Amino acid sequence: MAKKYKSLRGIRDISGAEAAGFNEIISKASELLEKYGYERIFLPVIEYTNLFARSIGEDTDIVSKEMYSFKDKKGRDISLRPEGTAGAVRSLIQADQLSGKIRRKIYYFGPMFRYERPQKGRYRQFYQLGCEVYSFPSPYHDAEIIEIADKLLKLCRVKDYSLGINSLGCAEDRSSYKKAVKKKLEGKVEKLCPDCRRRLKTNTLRVLDCKNSRCREIYQELPGMDDFLCDDCGDYIEKLRQILDSRGVKYSIDSGLVRGLDYYNGPVFEFKVNDSAVIAGGRYNKLVRELGGPDMPACGWGLGMERLVAAANLEPASQKKAALIKVEGGRIETCRRIADNLRNKGISVSEGYEDISTGKKFKITDKNRIVKVVIIGGEEEKNKTVTLRDMETGKQESVPADDVESLARKILAKKILARKTDV
Repeated sequence: MAKKYKSLRGIRDISGAEAAGFNEIISKASELLEKYGYERIFLPVIEYTNLFARSIGEDTDIVSKEMYSFKDKKGRDISLRPEGTAGAVRSLIQADQLSGKIRRKIYYFGPMFRYERPQKGRYRQFYQLGCEVYSFPSPYHDAEIIEIADKLLKLCRVKDYSLGINSLGCAEDRSSYKKAVKKKLEGKVEKLCPDCRRRLKTNTLRVLDCKNSRCREIYQELPGMDDFLCDDCGDYIEKLRQILDSRGVKYSIDSGLVRGLDYYNGPVFEFKVNDSAVIAGGRYNKLVRELGGPDMPACGWGLGMERLVAAANLEPASQKKAALIKVEGGRIETCRRIADNLRNKGISVSEGYEDISTGKKFKITDKNRIVKVVIIGGEEEKNKTVTLRDMETGKQESVPADDVESLARKILAKKILARKTDV
């Protein structure tokens, strides 16, 4: 017997209801973002390693411990992308699309890769949808991407989510705050977890994101970032709050909120469900310039698809789906003609001509979560009709085969109300 192969640990196949959820979220997000003028771009999954080291930060956990990095056949250092922003910035600079003061609004979708311990909602290959605005710094741009994220969660019927916002301030603000944090933790370093002891030296603000209960208890004594914001940064976050208030976006101030990537400055935010971040982002005003581009500020967010699918309450499989089954006496030519007519009406039709029992065909459609089934057999051929069956209620009705409008309308209806009959 040939050897059976399995996928790598933490790298999954996505199919069935989860794949349907992916498609639904991508569709909703694309439609929403494009209404706001965002353009979709497609980015490579591999880049030079130093792109991520320069943008994300060499001392971050992502770069130092989690990236999939290797040398290609010419000995160049290559990495699978751990996030989308660095590649997006590289792409726009390379295409000379960030010159002048022209605003660029983009979004992208695809797999990201990080070598970390797999657990529910966190995998080594995971999928993100991201959006970004490149333009002069304005709290209206920050508010727009937050508002879009809020609307998307509502479209996906996510319940009980929360939005936390904070400001990381400018470089001077963060420098003062880091010094204050280190001073406050003097004499307590040995009580911190190993990761926090390391981060305190290399990436100080990341200690605030520690999940260790002992560390979190110690950090409750730390001052908030608000006390260290300069006037400009304080005014900026206050204006953002006013805009969110005016647009009815509910939020809370989370003084412990930081982002794990070095390029963030100014406002940052996270949408959480059950204390797990689903959408997160913020502002990064210096990244474009640091990667060789013009002085072009930017802001954006990333959405974790696996987590959003788990939290969403999406509609069942699209109501625009139907199955067409040929039973004894039915003709394939008739089935194909009716299937094509329905497709011209925007309905997705799968066809079942296999030489298996009708019961097995019904089981296949039920497994594929298709509710409406069109049946064509000898009786239907004789009467020039089709039988439409609702798999949820078991009810059926006869519809003239040439009345495509009526058949399409009944397929799209929620239920068939006719009396149940036998096939």
